[in-house]
Amino acid sequence: MRSNGHRTYSNVHRERLTFIRRSRDFGFSIEQIRQLIDLGGDGGRDCVEARDLARSHLEAVRLKMAELRALESGLAALVQSCSDRCMGGPPSGCTIFSDLTSQPVALSTAGCCCS
Repeated sequence: MRSNGHRTYSNVHRERLTFIRRSRDFGFSIEQIRQLIDLGGDGGRDCVEARDLARSHLEAVRLKMAELRALESGLAALVQSCSDRCMGGPPSGCTIFSDLTSQPVALSTAGCCCS
């Protein structure tokens, strides 16, 4: 540590911190980052393991994106329903409230265990 309180890092530490930050930017969990670091430090292992871990994360991201698209579609329908049928009226007659208190409609059943 310098006299001004700033830390100094070696190139190896800077690379490790950059690797961790970039991994977090891609949404990898702390455990996944640990696994990647372990893989990167073990010259006897195959990079296929890293690819498989990244592929698994990619599949999870794609599933989440599909769920978010379904959520977006459902919310857009709520907003449009209000705009088309009751905008400007009393809240008690708003379709948003009636839609939210009616029987739930599944926005997405992808990956759901109870569909």
